[in-house]
Amino acid sequence: MAACAVSGPHAYLPWLLVAGAGCGTAASGIYAFCQILAGPRAAGTWTGFQGGFANFAGVIAPALTGFIVNQSGNFRTPFLLTAAVALAGGLAWVFGVGRVEPATWAPEASVLPAAVVDTA
Repeated sequence: MAACAVSGPHAYLPWLLVAGAGCGTAASGIYAFCQILAGPRAAGTWTGFQGGFANFAGVIAPALTGFIVNQSGNFRTPFLLTAAVALAGGLAWVFGVGRVEPATWAPEASVLPAAVVDTA
């Protein structure tokens, strides 16, 4: 994304394609991590929260980009801001997230009423 900000009008498109391909390959396992960490009982809840909060970027980024472009008259600052956020996320992942391994959950009693549970 930083290369998009500093490249000229005829060179930004290849860098934008590289950024898109990099995001696509890096993000393919995002939901697998919450499913591994949450376990079968909470995977849906964790995935829902993750997807819900991740969609804030789809709401905030276009509005913020439009505001910045309106103020500055170019896309350099939004591209640099996006690159900074991506770098911060990468650093947080590398230095903030420990080893990803399946969670071990204590056994839970059945949540079904006794009339539904087959004891035969």
